[in-house]
Amino acid sequence: MEKQPAQNMELLAPAGTIEAFEAAVESGADAIYIGAPAFNASVAAARAGNKNIFFAIAIITNR
Repeated sequence: MEKQPAQNMELLAPAGTIEAFEAAVESGADAIYIGAPAFNASVAAARAGNKNIFFAIAIITNR
């Protein structure tokens, strides 16, 4: 059996709130997934609206 080369792992973090998004960024997540209101089953996420998505984009692009 041939040895496979080591692969780097990537940390993918969920962010249901803007606070969770900020914590994931500060903790060094490689990727963060968020649900757009129309595609999210969470009632809280649906109430948050798109403004949090735009705020999250602003946070990450200003780092």
